[in-house]
Amino acid sequence: MKRTMVVFTSLFFNKFGNQSFFETIKNYSNFFERIVIITSYNDDSYFFYDNEITEPFLDKITIYRTYNYIRYIYLIFKSHFTKNKKNDDKIYDKRELKNANYDLLSIFYYHLTNTIKSLIFLMLHITGKIRGIDLICSYEIGGVSSGLFASHLLSRKIKLVAKMQGTVLYPILEKHEEKRIENYLDHHAYKKLPKYDYITMTNDGTKGDKVLKLYRVPDSKIIFITNGLSESIINKKLEISNTYQSNSNNKIMLMNLSRLIPWKRVDLSIEIANILTNEFGFQDYEIDIYGAGSDFEYRKLNERIGECHLENNVYVCGPVPFASVSDIILDHDFLISLYLFTNIANPLLEAAYLGIGIISITSDDLLEILDSTKDNIALFKETTESDLCRQIAIYIREMNFEKMRRYKTASIIEKTCSHKLFSWNERCQKEISIIFNQ
Repeated sequence: MKRTMVVFTSLFFNKFGNQSFFETIKNYSNFFERIVIITSYNDDSYFFYDNEITEPFLDKITIYRTYNYIRYIYLIFKSHFTKNKKNDDKIYDKRELKNANYDLLSIFYYHLTNTIKSLIFLMLHITGKIRGIDLICSYEIGGVSSGLFASHLLSRKIKLVAKMQGTVLYPILEKHEEKRIENYLDHHAYKKLPKYDYITMTNDGTKGDKVLKLYRVPDSKIIFITNGLSESIINKKLEISNTYQSNSNNKIMLMNLSRLIPWKRVDLSIEIANILTNEFGFQDYEIDIYGAGSDFEYRKLNERIGECHLENNVYVCGPVPFASVSDIILDHDFLISLYLFTNIANPLLEAAYLGIGIISITSDDLLEILDSTKDNIALFKETTESDLCRQIAIYIREMNFEKMRRYKTASIIEKTCSHKLFSWNERCQKEISIIFNQ
């Protein structure tokens, strides 16, 4: 077992949504005696796991935070300076992968928090509170500069690793938009990545391996790998393989599960419903939209539901604690995932593993993971949004309901999964074996 891992990041243990950081720390704790986390995120108990969830590995981790009020002040100022509803509408319609974030306020916040993280590490190093370091990890761009500082500070050679949960940069790099790329903090952080020993890039369909190569990161330093499945999802699969009973609902139950940001295109589910109800006269379905979003995003979705008179068919349900995700997935027949830039998302992997149907967009990356021969895997070619919605609406309308339910039950009670998926523990084991040449 290795001794100490130091993690620099701007993230923490999400109660809602992406579990990658939580799962990384949880599973890396199997390989390290101690993990020190230096983060610029606050400790808002509503958004993050409490000690009961982290208790199995809590005795191994020590957490240091940059001052919480720095983030609060940043968010207040950012909200004030970017409050423009017309601009929001333009951003929503453009479906930007991520808004440019190289404004003066973001630059100041980024450098300030990285400086404070570096000072915290320096203090711990000088006072001898952190010893025997075997691995320095910069988790996402918020830890890149401070991770490099720590590596330079220590005279002896220590493994230096950056971990990225996918990337926002490929669509811009692909179009050779040199001026636009300068407006992204990610770009300025990625230019530093060749200095790292290894970069773990999540294969989530955002073509992170190609992006790293464009920043001249050698193939030998890239660990390109799909996200793992949480232990709770795997245990739920084992549990229901013996106990699952199909629900008696006589409607086709569909769901979205993602943040409500524009490029994830959850609004297309409303357009699919509009065709089903108002054009085809088809009512035997329900679409539940789960996920966290801004007040603007909730308003935008609910306004469209009202305009189309779909209040009895489409529901915006808000965020879901991850502890409830498996039960919500199993209450539905299909997950709809129509992201613009990638569809190898955690909810899709979890839904496929548990056995419910998938409605998504075909891609080479997705076909490498999913068993597309299964009757309840429906992958459509990317086309215009209106054509895509019509194709999916026709698929739902013409579905053989009884056959679909029987197949769903058979898929759920299968004790093994035919999709090419693995656990978080298996993913982390593979990373550790590469990093330490084991």
